[in-house]
Amino acid sequence: MQHILWQLVLVCACSISALSVAQPLPQSAQALSLDQQALHVANRLGYGATPELVRQIKRMGVGHYLDQQLRPKTPTDTALQARLAAAGIRAKDPQQQLYQLAQLYPTTKDPQLISSNAVLRQQWVKQQLADVRRAKLIRAVYSEHQLQAVLTDFWMNHFNVHAQHPIVVSLLSDYECCAIQPHVLGSFEQMLLATAKHPVMSQYLNNRTSVKNSTDAQGRVRGMNENYAREVMELHTLGVNGGYQQTDVKALATLLTGWSFNPKGGQSGASLFVFDPKRHDAQPVTFLGRKLGGQGVQDGEAALKYLAQHPSTARFIAFKLAQYFVADQPPQRLVTDLTQRYLNSRGDLHVVMQTLVYSPEFWDKRYVATKFKTPFEYVVSSVRLIGVDLPNQDGLNQYLQQMGMLSYGRPTPDGYPVIEAEWRSPAALNQRLDFAQKLGHLKIRLNTEAPRATVSKPPLAAEHVLAQIPTLLHPRSAQTIRQAPVALQWPLLLSTPELMYR
Repeated sequence: MQHILWQLVLVCACSISALSVAQPLPQSAQALSLDQQALHVANRLGYGATPELVRQIKRMGVGHYLDQQLRPKTPTDTALQARLAAAGIRAKDPQQQLYQLAQLYPTTKDPQLISSNAVLRQQWVKQQLADVRRAKLIRAVYSEHQLQAVLTDFWMNHFNVHAQHPIVVSLLSDYECCAIQPHVLGSFEQMLLATAKHPVMSQYLNNRTSVKNSTDAQGRVRGMNENYAREVMELHTLGVNGGYQQTDVKALATLLTGWSFNPKGGQSGASLFVFDPKRHDAQPVTFLGRKLGGQGVQDGEAALKYLAQHPSTARFIAFKLAQYFVADQPPQRLVTDLTQRYLNSRGDLHVVMQTLVYSPEFWDKRYVATKFKTPFEYVVSSVRLIGVDLPNQDGLNQYLQQMGMLSYGRPTPDGYPVIEAEWRSPAALNQRLDFAQKLGHLKIRLNTEAPRATVSKPPLAAEHVLAQIPTLLHPRSAQTIRQAPVALQWPLLLSTPELMYR
């Protein structure tokens, strides 16, 4: 009997310890009702509210939902994977992707074969890009790990690449799922190294061609390319005012010579990164006041690790996160707090994000619903709110292209802007209103051959959504929607000023 009682005690003790105690929200959150808190979390830490998500947040408690998003218990979103599979989008071996692409570049000089291969290559690349753009929209609209989806896109934008070169397009999916996504709530240092070694970044910013200065047998001069070295300091780490000089750019380019990949592909599962010691300039250099060189591949790794831990990098990352999640002009105290947490944790992005979402500034009523949505955020949040299943995502990408924010379409390495001044204009608002009318009437174009889509009916009428998310609109706006004819309610709802902000 005593043995049974001890077993019961142990079971109870384990059950109690398994229950997580959510971190209390800051005092500033008390100025918001529970409905307002749930909507704020859905909008800022995800791609917008749905009635089901708002109910989930309120049922779980805001603190527990935050903890679940910051550290998902199930790393794999099985429902999302099922949707991707249903859309015909599956993981592709990157080495095989490079191999398939290489086969579309014939070695023959036959003009007819060259022409036919060029057409096949164009079609193949177009299909790869369509798949990765569809996958991005599916993840944003349907993922249960909404914070992870937002952070993946945030860091993809931070380490921006342009989907123009066939090699970049063929490996975009691998770049996103292997170099970015695993680290969005992990180590910034590891994400920086992963992007630096990935063929997508190497091709996009020309580090693949960066070798020690030499002259070949034909008298052609080959040498360093400083593109990546400059951008990695200006855009990825220190920031434009981070304290580096042109001499540091040249030094970093020297340390990163010989970093490349095999464009013809190789054995499945093998590392994509290739270091060629013969093309590496091993001479010692002074980089940001530190002597480096002579250690091969470790030269570049040491430099990037130093950049990742630099105080200027901490400030730059802190500012960008605060700007995206809180305000276009973020409070200085929040930036300072995030900077210190970054430095103390050596760039642990989970710690930094936890500090941000539990900060008084994140919950300050002055900053709630004040972030103007980018075109991507507006389109995705509208689809999530109306709750329809689209046959495919091509129509949405057409609108994103018209709005100037087609995924992977930013040609410059600085990524798309995230502040209101860059996206709010009369022309841009007219484009959003046109999209709202089309989506609200379920008339989204899929492609030039199919002018209209056959989409499912919204699961809820607009007035029922307003009832379930009572803080979604200002009372006057909500009343206007309810008084409108049923056929106009969704178009009007998606056109409201409140839906333009998060």
